[in-house]
Amino acid sequence: MQLNKDNLFSLVITGAPGGTRVLMLLLAGYFFDPEFKEAASNLLFILLSVNLICSQSISSLLYNNKYKQQALSLLIFSIPFIILSVLFAFCLSYFSNEELSLGFLLSVVSMHFYTYARFFAISTRSLQNAFFSEIAVFLIVISYFLTAEGNVDSFFYCISLAYFTAALIMVNRNKNGKNEVANISESKLGLLKKVINLALSNVSSSMVLYLIPFYFALFSVGDKVHEIALLISIISTILLIPRVYANKEISKVSGYKENELIVFNSKYNKISFLSGALGVVVCVAFSIFKDFSISPFCFLILPILVVFTQINFVYSMYLSSHGSEKIIRNVHLFVIMAVAMGLIALQAINSVIVLSNLETYILLIISFSLFLRGKMFKKCFINVFKKKAL
Repeated sequence: MQLNKDNLFSLVITGAPGGTRVLMLLLAGYFFDPEFKEAASNLLFILLSVNLICSQSISSLLYNNKYKQQALSLLIFSIPFIILSVLFAFCLSYFSNEELSLGFLLSVVSMHFYTYARFFAISTRSLQNAFFSEIAVFLIVISYFLTAEGNVDSFFYCISLAYFTAALIMVNRNKNGKNEVANISESKLGLLKKVINLALSNVSSSMVLYLIPFYFALFSVGDKVHEIALLISIISTILLIPRVYANKEISKVSGYKENELIVFNSKYNKISFLSGALGVVVCVAFSIFKDFSISPFCFLILPILVVFTQINFVYSMYLSSHGSEKIIRNVHLFVIMAVAMGLIALQAINSVIVLSNLETYILLIISFSLFLRGKMFKKCFINVFKKKAL
């Protein structure tokens, strides 16, 4: 019975953030005017982007038992990253022509502490705490659409309240926390390098998705931001299926032999492709009930793109667990540069020949870059084993 309850908690904890986001975007389009839904979608994805690169990068260190024992010190170390998040948010808002309100800035702060508390609860197996916090976020945010008027500033005040509440629930209900403010047992520079490597990993994977609305704004297809944001949220939620599968085995990856790892990675890739196929079906079915202005090709390309964020993920985890952080970092840097160069080339071509359906080309550029990333992970993995054999 306890196992079943833990499985339920894990499922809700994993899927609730994406599910809540999907429902938010749906309700924004249903209850409020186009101006609200476009601004809210843009700002929401800016919030997710800066949280991913700053807050999640440092919070993910809590999965390491060494840092988990120094959680309060690590939290203090993370405070400057809130300021960095705000600066990144201003940069993205400048290019996407969105104004950052006080409510939005508070949501950046609240989401930082919520993210840290969430990672700590999961790392200490305080699943019930995280479960109740996700329920609180869902109820508070959804109640906004049922009781409030369509104001972007008040919307982000609501999000701030939801994340602060969730963080407090996890802190107050945590029974495993006997963490004293002990000094972190390594140099701040060494710790910063680890956070930067994690940030680069996030930028070349999940953040690529979160920046798609930003790319749309750069190419003057900002009117399609809400639609693409909604589809990304739906498909990202579906792609939790392979991650849930991986979480059951990922702790054993570092000890796998070459053949065992190849088999595990192959199974993971197959589940990812099946999830992507399900994503295509869901997108097409969803389009039947809602009018979309984006190109129909996006319903096929976007699920493929999301699948490519997962391909050969197991190999990258193995390389990270065996001290190949520099190799992984270089791969991620390549992806970032490939996306940037592709978008610059697209802008140059579009200035000479006016292209239609620019959103399709943007998604294709990102998809191809992520496909190359998966290939590079496999190549690096093979090279590491060859060196071991010598």
